[in-house]
Amino acid sequence: MFVTGLPQGEDRGILLGMARAQRPREAADALRTAVDRTVQATVGQANASRDKAQDLVDEVTQAAGKLRETLDDLRVATREDVRELADRLSSIERRLTALEKKPSAAKPKPKPKPKAAAARKTKPTKAK
Repeated sequence: MFVTGLPQGEDRGILLGMARAQRPREAADALRTAVDRTVQATVGQANASRDKAQDLVDEVTQAAGKLRETLDDLRVATREDVRELADRLSSIERRLTALEKKPSAAKPKPKPKPKAAAARKTKPTKAK
């Protein structure tokens, strides 16, 4: 094979060997650069994906909290709830009965005001 501009003979072989050695280095550098670019692009996309995923997790968490509150508001009373309410009602009934049974004599009755005495003191006498 004849390459123009290259010496012939032994020098030609050395130069060709050096050219072949530089090509793998260039190829390795090019591959390294491509891999580095790919990794950087992937890292950037991964960060964006992670942020989106975190936003979605936050939204799902908020929705689950609202659902839990709604279900608590809508839940059916349990037997324990009914028993507790019945106990409280019985307590109120006992207190009401006790209040109704108290004699009314315990409260002092207001003293009636003498009408005649009050009328005399307030009317001035007219002289004829």
